[in-house]
Amino acid sequence: ATGGLDDTITLFNPDTLRGNGFKFKAYTETAFFRQIQNALSLFREKKKWRALIRNGMEGNYAWNASAEKYLKLYRRIHNKKRGER
Repeated sequence: ATGGLDDTITLFNPDTLRGNGFKFKAYTETAFFRQIQNALSLFREKKKWRALIRNGMEGNYAWNASAEKYLKLYRRIHNKKRGER
């Protein structure tokens, strides 16, 4: 979970079928290996694996989506400085 990957990858939940990947915060062999095991286990469950793939494909990873988020943030900051809400 670092940089842009942390922003774009959401941990897949096999119960809700939400999320688009696997990630870990602790930079350890154990944390990495655990997510590899989770991925391999999920791969055996074809319906859930297809949901993961579909979620990843439906994501908007274009720069214009990121740029729009930055514009909203900058406008909010600008309006806050001017005393607006």
